Amino acid sequence: MPRAVCNPITFQISGNRSPSYLNGKYRVGKVLEDTLFLEPYEAMFLYFTGRIIPENVHFRETGTILDAFITDRDDFDTFRTYFYLKSKGMYVRRDNRVLMFGRKNDRKAGNVLRVMGENSTVTFEELTDTAPALYSTIDDEGDITLFSTVRSDPLGEVTISWPAAGSMSQSGGIFFVDQAPGLEWLGSRFSDKIVLTDMEARHILAGEQVRADGTGEIANTVYEDLVRRKLIVRTGFKYGANFRAYRKSMSDHAEYLVHVMDEADQWYRISRAVRLSHGVRKSMLFAGLYQGKVEYISISRILDFFSKM
Repeated sequence: MPRAVCNPITFQISGNRSPSYLNGKYRVGKVLEDTLFLEPYEAMFLYFTGRIIPENVHFRETGTILDAFITDRDDFDTFRTYFYLKSKGMYVRRDNRVLMFGRKNDRKAGNVLRVMGENSTVTFEELTDTAPALYSTIDDEGDITLFSTVRSDPLGEVTISWPAAGSMSQSGGIFFVDQAPGLEWLGSRFSDKIVLTDMEARHILAGEQVRADGTGEIANTVYEDLVRRKLIVRTGFKYGANFRAYRKSMSDHAEYLVHVMDEADQWYRISRAVRLSHGVRKSMLFAGLYQGKVEYISISRILDFFSKM
């Protein structure tokens, strides 16, 4: 009798279909004689879409099926993402929380998707090692968002002259320079002075000796690297980022928001930053040290991935 099996459950096949039909139609399992042998995610996909029915009535409930095949919340979120991909007609293979997928006739399943929970953590090294990559997040309301990562090489076109160290004064622990034409990109205005940020003051004091060499405070190292790349660098505080950066002029909108990562970060923070950057039409860059140098990872939301496949 035709059947499907995923230990410990044996299933009847609905609609008088054969094991070979399910195997060919949905690209799941392996057929041996008259039996379709399934992996847990494959079995749950077929069960929840009505293609197979457990012979044991005990397993004909959502809770008992999940108890049989799901180990924890991360596993459940990964299955829901798997289900989402299968519902789009994809061929999907799984390696823990990584899903490889492609169109049904794509046996290589060349797209790699890493499943992240809201509170999953990721390091800058992981982001850099895996880029370019796809990530997905499923939130507490069950909505799935896809993200893409790619290494970035932000470059500006700005040639600016910094004030000389001798022109800088300090009062009350705050560094100032006099207002002058051509310094509109620098600091903030107070009376007849320009109030410098700590990083601007450090840069002026260090002059051309300052380089992004991987030493010292990482945010300052990233700042110096952005300046070296001929970008105008300003605070990104109002956008929840370390910096905003302009390629040409502050009369235009800033092209980049830059978030500095010096340790593992929660995925919901990364997701929030990316969503905000989309809302203000800026590229979201994550910066950090990788193998002793500053690198940048651009992360963006994917709004309609499957229409392009």
